[in-house]
Amino acid sequence: MPQASDGTQSSEPQPYPAQPYAAQPAAPQAYPGQPGPTQPGTPQAYPAQAYPAQPGPMQPGPVQAGPPQVGPVPDPGVQFGQPWPDSAERSPSKPPRSPRSPRTVWGTIKTLIGVGIVVAFAGGVFYTHVIDPDRDDAGNVRGDRSITYADVRVGDCAKLNPFIRQDSNVDVTPCTSTHNAEVVARHTMPKGDWPGEDAVDKTATTECSKQLESYAGKSADVEPIFAVPTESTWSRDRDIVCFAYRSGGGLTKSLRK
Repeated sequence: MPQASDGTQSSEPQPYPAQPYAAQPAAPQAYPGQPGPTQPGTPQAYPAQAYPAQPGPMQPGPVQAGPPQVGPVPDPGVQFGQPWPDSAERSPSKPPRSPRSPRTVWGTIKTLIGVGIVVAFAGGVFYTHVIDPDRDDAGNVRGDRSITYADVRVGDCAKLNPFIRQDSNVDVTPCTSTHNAEVVARHTMPKGDWPGEDAVDKTATTECSKQLESYAGKSADVEPIFAVPTESTWSRDRDIVCFAYRSGGGLTKSLRK
């Protein structure tokens, strides 16, 4: 404290002379992630700092005033997310349709009927053109052709060689074409051992004469002729084939009365 001229201490504050201070340059500060001191006038980029989330109480949002919203009750039989069609009846209690409904069964029946018709048609074509290509659907021969005696039928017309044998073929033709013979009957001899040629010829003469009269009548200008089995064919074929035969030919229609 300063003293007065009489030696006492004065209570008045004494001013201090101002002291000039020289400005001190600030030392450069290094920041994390920076390699060295900063340069004056150059802007510095500071790395972004990630701060962990701070736990705290949840903040309730504003409460919306109004009645609670109630949505439609989903139907158990409708998959989630599929809307009701406008035209559909909204009946949650309606049970799902059975997979074996009458409509489905009827569709299956119609399919089976269609398949059956196709199979029958294909079978008929296969039989006509592969299994029995010699005849049409009515059983008539398809033009001139040669078939075995086992395949000839009653009513077939033929261009016949009178010296016929069962182990050869016969030339058949439509009855509207010129021919000299027509099959009037087939007679099967009884099973057993080979009876001999005489017994077979006798049976053939009797049976074919009787069948010709029954088939064509007495006035027909034809005679019976026949093809008989032989000892070599007896085990597999015992049929006698009876023909109505005209030696001069010239037949152009069936003799069946």
